[in-house]
Amino acid sequence: MSKQNTKEKILLSALELFSTKGYEGTSVRDLARAVGIRESSLYKHFKNKQAIFDAILAYMESYHNEKMKEMAMPLGRFEEIAGDYSELSLDHLYQISSALFLMSFKDTVEIQFRRMLTIEQFSNPEIKASYKKYFISDILHYQTMLFSEMIQQGRFIECDPKVLALQFYSPIYTLLALYEGQLEKEEEALAILKEHIFQFDKRYSSEGK
Repeated sequence: MSKQNTKEKILLSALELFSTKGYEGTSVRDLARAVGIRESSLYKHFKNKQAIFDAILAYMESYHNEKMKEMAMPLGRFEEIAGDYSELSLDHLYQISSALFLMSFKDTVEIQFRRMLTIEQFSNPEIKASYKKYFISDILHYQTMLFSEMIQQGRFIECDPKVLALQFYSPIYTLLALYEGQLEKEEEALAILKEHIFQFDKRYSSEGK
């Protein structure tokens, strides 16, 4: 990432504070102190604390997109993406899956973002909706569309793509929660992830059936 400007420093400092002290527990003074600027200077960039929170959500959209590009994820229309995934070996599929998993497992910004939304979802209905969007519904929708196309292309057996998406993502979501904050158990978590992917393919692959 390029050298941070003041606005980005404010967002990342706010993300860190919101993920530990909570949104309500963090004051504008706290934010200004963390960035090393005056409160008046902070207001030149954001009109209030809510604007900072909203900007964090937008920032994370761009952050995720940049990470996807760095990992060279298949892009394009679903038909093209499905074709690309269908041609991958299981080992290659595991490499992609493990890279995505480790991004959520180890990346500080990703961890703080997840913790922030997890904390705040219980006090704010809009934030709860954001939590579901970022970590559940958007991912399940994407995988449902992808698996639907892969079923049509003959890569997977005939089945409900929504259920297929749940079968694939739910164990990964659970695994991330199970090993949250236990970086020393990375190899153990990845071993389980690999076994999940191989068993999933064995169960739903149309090859040899």
